[in-house]
Amino acid sequence: MRYNRTKLLAFLCAPALFLTGCIEENFPTLTVTEDQVEDAPKGAQALIESEVAWMTNFNTLERAAGDERHFDFGYPAICVMNEMLGQDVVPLPSNYDQFWIWHEVNGAALGPEYIYVAMPWRFFYRLIFLSNKVIGMLDPATATEQELTALGQAYAYRAFAYFNLVQMYQYTYVGHQNEPAVPIVTEKTTQEESENNPRASVEAVYTLITGDLTKAIEYLENYDRSYSARHYIDAQVAHGLAARVYLTMENWGEARQHAAAAKAGYSPMTEAQFLDETNGFNNMYSQNSWIWGIDLTTDDDVVRTGLVNWTANMCNETVFGYIMMDGDPVKMIDASLYEQINPSDWRKKTWTDEETPSRYYAYYGLMLPKYASRKFQAANGDGLSSAGAAADFPLMRVEEMMLIEAEAAGMQNLAEGKTLLEDLVKTRNASYTCTAASQQDFRDEVWLQRRIELWGEGFSYFDLKRLNKPVTRSYPGTNHYEGSRYNSVGVPYWFNYTISRSEVISNKGIPQSANNPTPSTPDDIDPDGL
Repeated sequence: MRYNRTKLLAFLCAPALFLTGCIEENFPTLTVTEDQVEDAPKGAQALIESEVAWMTNFNTLERAAGDERHFDFGYPAICVMNEMLGQDVVPLPSNYDQFWIWHEVNGAALGPEYIYVAMPWRFFYRLIFLSNKVIGMLDPATATEQELTALGQAYAYRAFAYFNLVQMYQYTYVGHQNEPAVPIVTEKTTQEESENNPRASVEAVYTLITGDLTKAIEYLENYDRSYSARHYIDAQVAHGLAARVYLTMENWGEARQHAAAAKAGYSPMTEAQFLDETNGFNNMYSQNSWIWGIDLTTDDDVVRTGLVNWTANMCNETVFGYIMMDGDPVKMIDASLYEQINPSDWRKKTWTDEETPSRYYAYYGLMLPKYASRKFQAANGDGLSSAGAAADFPLMRVEEMMLIEAEAAGMQNLAEGKTLLEDLVKTRNASYTCTAASQQDFRDEVWLQRRIELWGEGFSYFDLKRLNKPVTRSYPGTNHYEGSRYNSVGVPYWFNYTISRSEVISNKGIPQSANNPTPSTPDDIDPDGL
């Protein structure tokens, strides 16, 4: 039986501002008491349920009722932020676009004084806080199987949080190991230490991450997750997280090994499943591709808001969300990327090739522009009522693991990598053959396939950083709107998020001089795209 997330999350909404310190918080008696938290395994399991719920929590900033920010709906919102910083997801300009700050790189708003940068910092350190609670209360030497499962999940969540943070606040691992990343807070960090906690090096953060994932895999070894529990972390999810980490570290052998372990027993989505408007990319249990996901129900706060959720911002065929409001902040694929997709590849059907009536044209006369996405659908295909916002969100798919395995293999043995890449892409385009003649060409081809396959799922920003690629939005035929058409030379510096002012004030170890530079809106904008 699933926990009611709305009620379960009540204990997380204490008014105290959570920073990186090991700050003690009171848990209201509405759901979880302090005694229950300390009573393992019940307390540990309650905290794990809270981590599951926190992934898609509404109002993580804990704004007063009526003052909540509509870009604040948990991890999926952070994925949209990151996508907007890149080039592959293109919004139409609109007063209703909740993420224009990131897409236009509004320098002032992305500085440390503003709430826009406080949300991801707070989100991930709250996840770390909950993980530390579990890790601190359980001893693996004496833990039961149930307790070991909770412990393994906590280590995995902590690694997941730090992996996101280290990538968002510093450049990629290779070549930047000694650069400052983010403060490390573990179950052993004291309040005093947290108040003077400098940014740890990239190397130190990755050491923590890989150590946590090693423990997660070990402690989850005997956890048999049921088919209907893919919103929980099991050993294969932990392997998948490790595959992502080692790929970024360019440890090809470990990346390949963990990706293979993660994908065992799963299979790519078929064309019919991928394009099903009712029961396809909106339901994690309608296929055998999703290894880990967010399982939403109509009881969840983000769904009940109607507007403040993934579907309302990323599903073009809804009328209850922001997408179809006046001004139409429709999400499109980058025109250049679209034109690189082979016509024989059925994934090209995921986007419109010309102005096309919406599914609800008969009701509202709504039109989708060329390049508009049809990948993400409302729950049960219901784009008319807010119940459609209960569409599931993918956190890890087998296709991603196949791409990691292929890239890692190809960087060791080009022929093996090409074969593994073809194993996936031929399920999308039966005539596909990888013609890369060098490892760099092959890696670029894998990147292209990642851009197509994982479009909109929160990966493109991390790939641009990992592969040291520039942002390119200004070119002949661009569909990026005027005011966002700019190109960078290499990875743009504004890809490194600034650390929230509240952290700088409360943590003596991070003076403003140790913060990342405040972005300035790019000045190399070409309104004609030429």
